[in-house]
Amino acid sequence: MDADTSVIPIAAYLGSWFATLGVVYRISNQIDTVASEELKRFTSHYLQKSDPSSLFTGGFYSIDRVFDVVFGVEHFSRKRVRRSAFATIISFFLIMLVSIFYYRKPLYSILHDDDIHLTFVGPSHALLQLLIYLSINIIIDFFSLLETRLVLRAIMSSKSKVQIFFFISLDLILSYSIFIAFYTLFFVVTSDYLTYYDSLSLTTRLFTETLTSLFTLDNMIVDEILNFPLESAIVFSTFLTSVWIYFHLLSSAILRLKTPTITGLHFFKRAINIKEKPFLSIGVVINVLISIGFLIGLFFVILF
Repeated sequence: MDADTSVIPIAAYLGSWFATLGVVYRISNQIDTVASEELKRFTSHYLQKSDPSSLFTGGFYSIDRVFDVVFGVEHFSRKRVRRSAFATIISFFLIMLVSIFYYRKPLYSILHDDDIHLTFVGPSHALLQLLIYLSINIIIDFFSLLETRLVLRAIMSSKSKVQIFFFISLDLILSYSIFIAFYTLFFVVTSDYLTYYDSLSLTTRLFTETLTSLFTLDNMIVDEILNFPLESAIVFSTFLTSVWIYFHLLSSAILRLKTPTITGLHFFKRAINIKEKPFLSIGVVINVLISIGFLIGLFFVILF
């Protein structure tokens, strides 16, 4: 990063970092408060390996139950719609704060440069443009949440680790597919040079080409995402529920390690109350992993 870089991008990055830690801590602590004693007892035994459940079996059972605690049981209930939208809004703006650091410019400049070429929105209408993208993101994430819920149920019914890994991979593919489907449809419908009859065929073509590029690791897709911060915010927040699952499993695996395996882990496990606060314990480990990721990102952008 250049020496004359403004303090604003760095402050935005640090703000996103600490805000993320605060959100994870608050949610984890709240889950311990509202979760049933049976679920807390199972998760506590699972983390301390008192329960013979394997990492995947016990982990996904815990995640499946926590999912209902956080978002509710009925997918189209007001509770799930409200909490899904709330989670999207938080993740969207946290990612936008990171974008301010990555692109080294204020939010207004990012929105001004990210021209989506709509008939009713120009690049100077930054606030309206932001609200449009946020609204799209809320819709996409809601359906992505439904997809993740169905995949979790399929994993719970799986009979082997091969099936589990298949459904985990399927979750990533479907999450990205949902984004591409909604985004290309939005692009086609709002373009000023396309007729109604062109919309369906072009949406199908863009969807197919984008997925093909993804599986062939075409750099064009990566460049497209990184060069347009609003699009990247939607993409990354779409994977929020999937990333949460992976963080939950990884943190559980760390806590289940025998203490002599890692120096300092014994002290760490004694400092957190796994028996009484199992989900907060998982949240603390997740925050450590998040902090490592933010530090790596900080040094990467500064050095390169």
